Amino acid sequence: MKKKLIISSILIIAITGSFYGINTISSKGDSKSSSINTTNNSAEEISQDDAENKELKEIKVEKENIEVVNMSGKMSKIYRDVDSLEQESGLVVEGTVISNEYIEENLITFTISTVKVTKVLKGNDVVKAGDTVKMLQTGGIMTVKSNPSTAKEFDDPKEVEKNIGKKVEIALEGVPVLKEGESAIIFLQKYQGSIVKDGFVATGDYQGRFKIKNDETAEPQSDILKETYKAYTVEDFENSICK
Repeated sequence: MKKKLIISSILIIAITGSFYGINTISSKGDSKSSSINTTNNSAEEISQDDAENKELKEIKVEKENIEVVNMSGKMSKIYRDVDSLEQESGLVVEGTVISNEYIEENLITFTISTVKVTKVLKGNDVVKAGDTVKMLQTGGIMTVKSNPSTAKEFDDPKEVEKNIGKKVEIALEGVPVLKEGESAIIFLQKYQGSIVKDGFVATGDYQGRFKIKNDETAEPQSDILKETYKAYTVEDFENSICK
């Protein structure tokens, strides 16, 4: 049986810096998975000793066999190329998520990620290679709780009761947040809000995140950007942004 959870329309403004309306959260039972402005475009290679390199390599990617819940939303801006992302990002880095903290704000799940910067592609006056930055992502892992204000929205109240206490992963437009141990090229803006102090948010949320695979390719999390950049390597991004 398919299960559906519907949350009344919520307008998230100035929480992540990307304005969008959250319309529904739905889940299929068979679905499982686990303003800054700068013009410094130079890249800085990380300078670490062997111990630091080993530390990053040994971080294990979070893998939990939990249900994925899709959160549908309308982004305020759709990015169709890397140039547009770069123009609106004061900081572009390569980095690895070393820890995630999952929180809820106004019934929406967010992830506060600590990212270890391995290379700065833009914004050397903001951070340096080897620094860590806080990044707010929309979505993450949460535990289903009893909520009288939304319980009546469920198709089957018995299914609601069965799911209370269960872990699920909230994925904005079906895109999971970056997990511990995952590396990415991330286009960032300074976060303006109360959730994270001195933090950042990816430009266009998941649109500004490109997951690095096998230390070689950088796969866009946005389906629209995948059409153009699915074959882009990390080196291609470095050459493009650090021109």
